[in-house]
Amino acid sequence: MFKLVLFDIDGTLIRTEGAGVKAFAQTSAEEFGLPDATQGMTFAGRTDRALVELIFDQNAIEITEAKIDRFFE
Repeated sequence: MFKLVLFDIDGTLIRTEGAGVKAFAQTSAEEFGLPDATQGMTFAGRTDRALVELIFDQNAIEITEAKIDRFFE
């Protein structure tokens, strides 16, 4: 049996039309009261966790495991 893993950089195989950015913006606004948290952010080359830590850092929110978990729930 063959196993296959596909890895895609946005736009190579499929286009997400910014779904990740939209999800981060919505979660930032709804869960943490930060409606503009993703404005001007560069998502390319960063992990999801690194992006959350950057959002928290730029908005003076203490970075804790509980808050990171809350972001991803």
